[in-house]
Amino acid sequence: MAAVVASALSPSVAVGAPETQWDSSSRAARERLVGEFSAVLSLREAPDAMCLSVNLNGESIFQSRSTTSLVPASLIKVATATAALEVMPPDHVYSTNVFARADAFEAATDGVLRGDVYLVGQGDPVLSTPRYVSRFEEPVAHTDITDLADRVFATLRSHGMTRIEGRLVGDDSWFPDRQRDYSREVPDGGAQPVWRRSLVTSNNVGPLSALLLNDGYSSYTPVRTTAARIRRVRAADPAQHAASVFDDLLEARGMVITHRPASGLAPAPGERTLLGAVESPPLSDILARMLTYSDNTPAEMILKEVGRQVTNSDRASAATAVEMLIRGKLGPLANGVVIADGSGLSGYNRLTCAAMAALLDLAGPGSPVVQGLAVPGRPGALMNCRPVRSSPGHDLNTVRAKTGTLNDVTAMAGTTVTAHGETLTFAMIANSPGIIGLGSCNRLRRTPLNAAANYTYGPIPSDGPDQRDRAFDDAVGHSLAEHLEALAERGVFDGTECAYGRICPDDPIERRTVAVWIVRVLDGRDPPAAGGTAFQDVDSAAWWTPFVERLAELGVTKGCQVDPWRFCPHDSVTREQMASFLVRAFHLDDAPSAGFTDVGGNSHQPDIDALAAAEITIGCSTDPPRFCPTQPVTRAEMATFLSRALGLTEGS
Repeated sequence: MAAVVASALSPSVAVGAPETQWDSSSRAARERLVGEFSAVLSLREAPDAMCLSVNLNGESIFQSRSTTSLVPASLIKVATATAALEVMPPDHVYSTNVFARADAFEAATDGVLRGDVYLVGQGDPVLSTPRYVSRFEEPVAHTDITDLADRVFATLRSHGMTRIEGRLVGDDSWFPDRQRDYSREVPDGGAQPVWRRSLVTSNNVGPLSALLLNDGYSSYTPVRTTAARIRRVRAADPAQHAASVFDDLLEARGMVITHRPASGLAPAPGERTLLGAVESPPLSDILARMLTYSDNTPAEMILKEVGRQVTNSDRASAATAVEMLIRGKLGPLANGVVIADGSGLSGYNRLTCAAMAALLDLAGPGSPVVQGLAVPGRPGALMNCRPVRSSPGHDLNTVRAKTGTLNDVTAMAGTTVTAHGETLTFAMIANSPGIIGLGSCNRLRRTPLNAAANYTYGPIPSDGPDQRDRAFDDAVGHSLAEHLEALAERGVFDGTECAYGRICPDDPIERRTVAVWIVRVLDGRDPPAAGGTAFQDVDSAAWWTPFVERLAELGVTKGCQVDPWRFCPHDSVTREQMASFLVRAFHLDDAPSAGFTDVGGNSHQPDIDALAAAEITIGCSTDPPRFCPTQPVTRAEMATFLSRALGLTEGS
C-alpha cells in the first residue's frame, strides 16, 4: 500500500543546526510512532480499500491513501457534531412544552379544563423516561419527561383543575417533513435507498420525529444488547406515542383525562397558554452521549435540526447543509466528503482519513467533539477494547476515539494529549466485504489505538515495544516457546494478548480465550458477528462473543450450566475440561486407558485417554503416571496442546 511519511520537526530546530540529544530523542520517538501506526497496513486483515492519516500537533507525520474517499460508517457522527456546533452553541438546549387553548384555560370551571392539552416537541433528541435511560451503564444526558409531568400537573392543580375533558395531543410539526426513516428514499443518481431496510427493522435507529420519546420505541427491554434491540417495538406514530405516555404520567399523578391521546397540531402561539416546559441538557452533553455510545437516533435528530436551522429538516436538505458546513471548515481537505445522513448508517456517506483527522485537529482536545468521544475500557462503544502497555511501568495516554462499523466497514479515529503536551490524532478507514466479521476490537483498530496510547516523547524505553524478531517478549526462553510461536504466526492470539508484546504464558487461561483460540485453529478465520447469544452470562456486545457462539455451534461446548444456560467466560479451564474440548474439536477416536492413576471414575476419563492416545499429552507426571485433571491449564500449555493437535510441533 502506498504511503507517505511527512516530517514534522519542531520549528525551533534550524536546518543544518547540530542535532541535540533532545532533538535526537524526539526524532527517534516520532520514527517509532510512524512504525507502530504504519504496521496496521501490513496486517493480513488490511484490505486494499484502506486509508490512514496520523497527525502530530496538527502536522501530518504519516499518510497512506489519506485522500481516498471511503465509506466511514459512524465516523460521520464526528462531522454531524462538528456541523451542529457551527449553527448552535455548546450550551444550546431543546425545549418541550405543554399548552392548553387560552380560551379553554380561562373558561375552566369546577376544576374542569374543557379542551385538549398539547405536548409540543422541538426536536429534543434525548427526551426519555427514567426507565429507558437506566439501560445505560452509567448516567447519560437525557431530558426527563416525568419532570415535565410534575410541572404541568402542578400548574393545573394550582388553578384548581383535576379533570381534562379532552385529549392529550402530540405535535411534531417542528420538523415539517415528518420523515420517519430513509429506507424508501433513493437519492438522485443512486440505485439503492439511503438506508437498507434491515437497518430499520433491526432497530439500529428509531422512527424520527420532532416529538420523540425513548428514541421512538413504544416497547423495549431494560438491557442494551443486540437481541434486546431487535425486540423493541417502533411507535407507528411517535408523536401520538409520546402523548400517550404523557397522558399516563398525568393520570398517575391524579389528573382525570376523558379522551384518548392523539397526534395533531397545537393552536397558534397567540391562542395558547403555557402549562409547563422542560429543557434538555446542553448540546455538548447530548453530543457526548451520541459520540460515546455511537447513538444513531440522536445523531439523525441532530442532523435534522442542523438542516432546519440552515434550510429544511428533510434528509436531503439537512445532509447538504452539514456537507456545506464541513466544506467551510476543511476547505480543499473536504474533497471526497459526502454526507448522506447523520449517523453513518448510509452506504452513500464518504470521508477521507485526511478529512477525519483534520476535523478532530480543528476541534481540539478540549472541544465538545473530542471530549465526547469514547474512552477505551470505559462505558461506551470502546468498553471492550482496551489498549495494552508497551512496557512495564509505562503509563498509557488517554485516547478518545470514535469507531465506525457496518457489514463492509471497520474504522477508528481518535486523539490523545501526551504527558508532555503533544497532540496526536489519527484516522483509519477500511472497506471490504464482510469485514465486520473481524469483530469490534479487531487488529485494524487495536494497532492504531495501541500506538496512540503508548506514544512517549524521548528515548525509546530499554524494554520498548515491538521486538520484530519474536512474537512475545515474555515467551523468550520459555520451555514451550516453539508452540507459542507456531500459533502466533497464524494470528491465533490476536486480541487475547495480556499486554503489548506479552502473552503471559504461565497464567491460567480463561474459557472465553479458549473459545477464540480453538475457533481460529479450526476455521482459519474469525466468525461473523453474532446476532445475539443464548448464554445468559455472555455480553452480546463483547468482541469474543461470536467465538463462543461458534464453539457451541461446532459442538465443542455446551456451556458450564444448562438451566439457565451459562458459559462462565471468565472461569479458568481445567485440564480435564481442556481434554474434552480438544477431543470434540478434533473428533479424536476413543482409546483404551492411558493408565493415569488420578482419573478413575472421572466423567472426562474417556476424553483424557483419547487425548493421550493422540499423543497430545503425556500427563502432568510420569512416575506415577498422573494427569492432574482439576489443575488449571496455563496459556502456554493450551497453545502446546493446540499446536500438537494441528501437527505444527512434535509431541513429547
